[in-house]
Amino acid sequence: MPSADRTPRKVRTSRWFQPGLVSMVRNVRRVAAARLVAEGAAAVVVDCETSYVRLGLAEELAMQLGAPSVRLSQLRADALTQIVRTQSSAA
Repeated sequence: MPSADRTPRKVRTSRWFQPGLVSMVRNVRRVAAARLVAEGAAAVVVDCETSYVRLGLAEELAMQLGAPSVRLSQLRADALTQIVRTQSSAA
């Protein structure tokens, strides 16, 4: 049931999943991404995975949202500003 609360939500992923939980998280994330797209929300996905084994969840989310993905190690104010400007001019 949709909530009337319009408080922004975070879709957070973690590298400490048990194998069976990854598919559940992907399904929940897919639903959340579809709602954000339907509302026309702008997004930038910050990839916080730092392990050598990467699940690629941030990239999948970015594709579902039609949003850019930035690795945490590359996140700087000037890079984020450029991404937002590029996204704004494309809209």
